[in-house]
Amino acid sequence: MVGAVQSNRKQIKDYIERMFGQLSEGNLVVFERHQSGTRRRHTVFPYSNREVAFDYLATQPEGVHRYLAVALHDQQAVEHQTRRQDTACTMAFLALDVDLATGVHAAKNLPENEKQALELLAEAGLPEPTLTIHSGGGIYPVWQFQEPLLLEAKEDRSRVERLWSAWNEQARLVWEKHGLKLDTIAELARVLRVPGTFNPKTKPAKPVHILDGASGRTWTLEQLEGVVAARIADSPQCSGEHELADALRQEMASDDEDASKCAAGALAMFTACNFLRSCDEGSEGLTEPQWKDAADIMAHISHGQRYFHLMSARDSRYDYREAQAKLDHAAKFRPKLCLTIAATNAECEGCLFREGMVIRTPVELAYTDPGLAPLQAKYVLDAKTGLFFDISTGRDKTKDNFDRSFTRNMRKKQLASTAFRNSKLSCLADEHDFLVGNEKLIVEENGVRTFNTWRDGGIASAEGDASLWLDHLHYLLPSDAEKRWVLQYLAHLVQRPAAKIKSAIVLQSRQGVGKNLLMQVVKRMFHENDVREVYGGVLAERWQAELGNVRLLALDELQIDDLKVAYNRLKRWATEEIQSVERKGIDAFNVRTPRGIIIMTNSDKPMAIEHDDRRLFVCKVDAAKREDAYYRQLVDVGLSDECVAAFKHYLLHVNLTDFDANAEPPRTGAKEELIRASAPVLEQVIVELRETRSGPFNRPVYLAEDVAEAVEERMRKTITVQQITPILKRLGDSKRSTKTSIPRLGRSPRGYVWAWQEVERWMDASSDEVRAALTGRDSEVMSLGLPTVVAAAVQLAN
Repeated sequence: MVGAVQSNRKQIKDYIERMFGQLSEGNLVVFERHQSGTRRRHTVFPYSNREVAFDYLATQPEGVHRYLAVALHDQQAVEHQTRRQDTACTMAFLALDVDLATGVHAAKNLPENEKQALELLAEAGLPEPTLTIHSGGGIYPVWQFQEPLLLEAKEDRSRVERLWSAWNEQARLVWEKHGLKLDTIAELARVLRVPGTFNPKTKPAKPVHILDGASGRTWTLEQLEGVVAARIADSPQCSGEHELADALRQEMASDDEDASKCAAGALAMFTACNFLRSCDEGSEGLTEPQWKDAADIMAHISHGQRYFHLMSARDSRYDYREAQAKLDHAAKFRPKLCLTIAATNAECEGCLFREGMVIRTPVELAYTDPGLAPLQAKYVLDAKTGLFFDISTGRDKTKDNFDRSFTRNMRKKQLASTAFRNSKLSCLADEHDFLVGNEKLIVEENGVRTFNTWRDGGIASAEGDASLWLDHLHYLLPSDAEKRWVLQYLAHLVQRPAAKIKSAIVLQSRQGVGKNLLMQVVKRMFHENDVREVYGGVLAERWQAELGNVRLLALDELQIDDLKVAYNRLKRWATEEIQSVERKGIDAFNVRTPRGIIIMTNSDKPMAIEHDDRRLFVCKVDAAKREDAYYRQLVDVGLSDECVAAFKHYLLHVNLTDFDANAEPPRTGAKEELIRASAPVLEQVIVELRETRSGPFNRPVYLAEDVAEAVEERMRKTITVQQITPILKRLGDSKRSTKTSIPRLGRSPRGYVWAWQEVERWMDASSDEVRAALTGRDSEVMSLGLPTVVAAAVQLAN
């Protein structure tokens, strides 16, 4: 195993959360390359699960460069394990990459030190950075936005790229004036080093850290645009990827009211319709049928013919008369329908407008707000809860969150939520549900429209070596029976994802043995929303909506002790199909319960469970923590695509013939311990008397009065038969229906006899047999004293 330098995890965490906050959506992309240049790879982590990314960045092997993408990236980055400019979805800052002469660089005409570089920035008219990062070979001046910017559409990305390019260019010209070199990094797919990691270009490696004396000031997008407004105005406005959309945007800003209105309608079509957007992006090489489909749409909107010529002129085969002939022919017929276009164009796959039966033709989009149209292509409004659901992820936004994110994009002065709700082109559902395995976005049944929040995803299975995770599971659970059942539990989630397992795994261990890493590999097998990690204490709270609509629920650090209500809630989440939940500010609604639940805890008694519990499979990990190198391998190798795919392949082929998802799980020694620890002190004393065969349990039958006396003697408090009777019944003992004559000094000569061993035999035995068993002497029976721990519990109870 390659050694690792001592990165500073706290610095890594503080920096990333300072930039993106706590609630940003998207994925952190880490790019890795070896110093030798022989190996390069991307690893993607959901921002909601960023703690794993912090661990990954902090375990940086020697000779390995690890960088972080400057932007958060969308689901495509997860699916393809890469980063591109068009996958960037959230941007938190602008930065420059300033090489210094003190670093290892090919160029030699570089600023001598940080002081000179910062003076050059001031000369360029750029404001003092929010903070400055020393990269180990140079500096990254960083200008942070007041709030992370959501890059919902391509025009959002274009706007940020134009600003960043102008920013970079303004500085580069000053560098050039002094005969110095400054790299251009103004692209949304860029990666930079992270404070808290190391730059291994030198030996020893140099730490990446934030310099003292930063301004700390944050900026709005408009404020930064104002700094370089002249340079932005002089730069080309068309990105080359969507020139028509850029031209339409310019026309919208014109003083010609009619032209502005027509451009707004066309822009709404081109930003919301996947087919038209792909035509604009790839207009240099569209097929003839694609040009015909585009003409069949654009011929039916105001100024559409002119827009069609603007777009098709970028094709080297363009001929005005041929293009006009397509438009003239299209104008004779009705606009082409979405169903017809989708039959031959893959870009239409998953279109919400079509699947939600909102529109029949893209022409209808020309009558909506261009700021609203991209939202209508991406969100479904659940009328029951008022939540806005992103169709690509299944995640939701509340009304307030939706307004904060998108109202600034509305052309008219109204809230985004109001515009969305009032538009006939918005997709509304009566309710939402988590329908695992159903690929449909909208499911209609019995007149009810349901939005399906489940999304397929995760790393695809592939045959390979799964031994790393199998060995880790054996290390955690050396018992073959326990390990086999846990593997079947996980395999059921993979093989039969729609079927609920009506039991939960409780995994007890000391800290740091790697039980949470097992959850991380499972998370990578599924869509990012399919596995949810929640603090276990939520079971005792009122708001529990986050526990539902998920394939696997992981309750971490569960500690509910004797909270009966929380324990009963857990049983309902484990056994019932649907739960009614509350969410702050939203009326109660139903969610589907998890298909499986895994509870992780460091406590010996995370909860008090009933002696006849039928839903918990309790495992106790007694293994000692291993060396750090072992866990680094689990992160570096075990969480790689290849290893995750191999483990998923293994689970897909686990035999489930004897696994009943509805049955009571096997009873383990750890569960017996937890049941004993959960019992009241009175019951624990009685159980201990039985286990040690202390009187009166030194015989198969007894009198309840004798049990009360024995317990009273040990607890040093009055104990009645009425107090112990429910406990005796709960432990499985039975009382004979008739009294038996028993000669006893100072007591009634007749009494009811109980049996706790061979119960059926003693219920049917004669009075003489019972009397002989009760009064006879047994030399092999010894009255053993109670262990210290029970005595201590008794003393504590007193």
